Amino acid sequence: MVKLFCAIVGVAGSAFSVRVDESDSVDDLKKAIKVEKPNDFKDVNADKLQPFLAKKKDGGWLDGAGLAGVTLDEAGAPVSRDESGAPQGFKKMDPLLWVNNDKHFGKNFRPAEGDVHVLVVVPDHYRVNIGGTASRALKYKPKDETPLQVQRQEMTDLTFAAGVQHQELTEHTATEAQRQPQQQQPSQSTKRNRGRGKRKLII
Repeated sequence: MVKLFCAIVGVAGSAFSVRVDESDSVDDLKKAIKVEKPNDFKDVNADKLQPFLAKKKDGGWLDGAGLAGVTLDEAGAPVSRDESGAPQGFKKMDPLLWVNNDKHFGKNFRPAEGDVHVLVVVPDHYRVNIGGTASRALKYKPKDETPLQVQRQEMTDLTFAAGVQHQELTEHTATEAQRQPQQQQPSQSTKRNRGRGKRKLII
């Protein structure tokens, strides 16, 4: 068995350790990470976790100070900057390969105190509960805001259309009212003529 120290990218103080067998695959490692943090990853399937080797350019491992400078780029991959400000990426671990594969830790790997070995990236549409509060592993930029923009535009169009229909209905009602013939009161001459026709013949 080998002990690996992991940390969730973008979440301060999230370092933790897991134990895996040297012959385990990276997929087994992801399952061990989820088992170790059942509450933090309760809404995330193990296969959705993205582990990266926390190796620096010089071949050494990140420590606590180096971990604090790790962020995510636009593609959602961890990145840090060296003393000169140059960006450094990290290698994503292949879930189909063994943990002791030479592309990962190798057969002669021996962990040292204070080192961080695995950076865990959580997909941006999953929530990570840290310290009893719901929070994202990092405030990501939404992948695609088009659906939300379309919904807002559709709501605006519907509101505008409703206003137009209301105005047209008001104008139509006023026009119909003007077209209806007004009832005219009979004139005085009309009243006299009607009265003459009703006089009785006296013999």
